[in-house]
Amino acid sequence: MTSSKFSLFLKRLWFLAVYLLLYLLAQIPTAVPVWFPHHHTVKLIVCLILILIVLMVALIALLNYSYHRLPPLKTIWLTPRYKLLLFVVLFIGLLTIGWLSNVLPTSTNEQDLQLMNRQSPWLTNLYTIIFAPIVEEYIFRGLFFKYFFPQLKSNCQIFCAIFCSGFAFGFMHVSAFNLTLIPYVLAGMLLAFSYVLYHGKMRYNIALHFLNNFLASLI
Repeated sequence: MTSSKFSLFLKRLWFLAVYLLLYLLAQIPTAVPVWFPHHHTVKLIVCLILILIVLMVALIALLNYSYHRLPPLKTIWLTPRYKLLLFVVLFIGLLTIGWLSNVLPTSTNEQDLQLMNRQSPWLTNLYTIIFAPIVEEYIFRGLFFKYFFPQLKSNCQIFCAIFCSGFAFGFMHVSAFNLTLIPYVLAGMLLAFSYVLYHGKMRYNIALHFLNNFLASLI
């Protein structure tokens, strides 16, 4: 790797880290009811919902702008003919991974979400169902691939990209090497696989992520 390519790699890694930091900061309104469980009122929850919407919409606009500034993803894989059928198969895969997460010990991420949901279900569901799928797909699929794997010229590159994206997604949710990491890594890999199959069409990934989180909220 030449010095110029290494500098570009570090620059893009820095940008991705900044986006992740902004994402974490934008989640602060969802944690307020947990931090102050005996002091939140309906007015406070409404204010927190409005703040969350403003922060997340601003972040999504920034991510969308950054995403569309970069060239489209190039891959050797052909565009699938039966997109709807493939979408159903991928969704069944996510459901299977979700079942696996119920068999394994509960992750700290899941415990935090359950606590947040008990304190403020409207605020939590707005974040997990609407905003998290959009932001996380832009960061861990869209920008991740365009930054580090913009041209997938071989199956080896593709599987390496899917593997790296899956682990990045997993560690964002569970920052430890234990069994609870497995479902998140597998889900991240499956979503990365979907991103490559659909040639970087974000709407399919966002829809898959949305449906997965929506069904998880009903359980």
